[in-house]
Amino acid sequence: MEEESTKFMFHFDRHFPINDVGEIGQRLAASDALIPGWIPPAVGPFDIRAVAVDQQLHGWSTTILPDRNIVSRMARVAREGIVSKRDHPMNIAILLMAFAQAVDFEIEPGLAFHELAQRETNRAAQEELCWFRTADKGGMAQSWIDLAVGRCSGIALGDAAPVENIDLSTPIRRWCRNYVAALKIAELELLPIRPLEKLMALLNWMTHEFFLASPALFFAARYWAPSLRRAGLVKHIRAPNRDRALAGARNAAWDITYLSEFVRRIAIGLSNEQRVILATGDRLLAEVAPILLLGPEAQEGRPSVEEVMRVWWSDSSASRFCAAFFDAVQFAERNDVDDHTIAERVSNLTIKGEESLRMWLPKRQS
Repeated sequence: MEEESTKFMFHFDRHFPINDVGEIGQRLAASDALIPGWIPPAVGPFDIRAVAVDQQLHGWSTTILPDRNIVSRMARVAREGIVSKRDHPMNIAILLMAFAQAVDFEIEPGLAFHELAQRETNRAAQEELCWFRTADKGGMAQSWIDLAVGRCSGIALGDAAPVENIDLSTPIRRWCRNYVAALKIAELELLPIRPLEKLMALLNWMTHEFFLASPALFFAARYWAPSLRRAGLVKHIRAPNRDRALAGARNAAWDITYLSEFVRRIAIGLSNEQRVILATGDRLLAEVAPILLLGPEAQEGRPSVEEVMRVWWSDSSASRFCAAFFDAVQFAERNDVDDHTIAERVSNLTIKGEESLRMWLPKRQS
């Protein structure tokens, strides 16, 4: 049977900078900083033709979930006007804002400002949010495009938007749960056992004492991968100052929360025709995110979970873990989690986990 092919013809306004937007889309695709939450067409998710088909033919909208690395630089461009240093996150921030404004993608920065409020103050988060609103205001697509393609080194966006009277410092439930998982990862990291034993212990703990938190589990799987670079995933766990260790666990919890929010929004988006893209300036986080979209079997050009795990771990370790993981998935599907029970469990496990991390002492050098 011959495959059917469909041809589309789209008309763009003659003033639309299609060549510039096409170049920006290619650079974003090559950056590996953006993870689409769906299986994109062969031309890629940032090809202007793919965007036009999604929006005009299928009626899909697209939301970008950026991390702090990206959001803070978008706000900085608006505040300072001049871009003096273009590191990896800054390049992504500029390209992404230009592309989003050109093709009408929405940027949802909420998590990033909750993170900033926790790290610093609610006031600091509110002030940076004002500058982000200025960066994200409509009608400035061409200015961002000119900045993105190098026609200029600065951009004039005006004053900061009015302050929004919202409390961004209140802990969010998703982060609180991921903090418990991060504390457990830190506790296991400090045990004198092999990496695979740590990973299997984490899976067993989630199955029987917590709940199956796949983003945290695969974050840990990448962290403990024996032969891969892991610097930066969980910081200061062995610091003599145990407050720094707790700060490292909190930081890891935010990374995991971006992953879990990405997965949550993908599930919600299926029912309201909304695409989701995770944007991160953290190269290791960008490695973890795609595995959360995979299943036990390869499909539609995507590998299976085990195939990716075999890149991170040995074949035997990957097989052992994946068999246990998918058994745990079936167990979780048969056993619903009571939100009231979880809330109490999270509170108790947080106290226990923090105490465990505080009590650890580095071995003295002989």
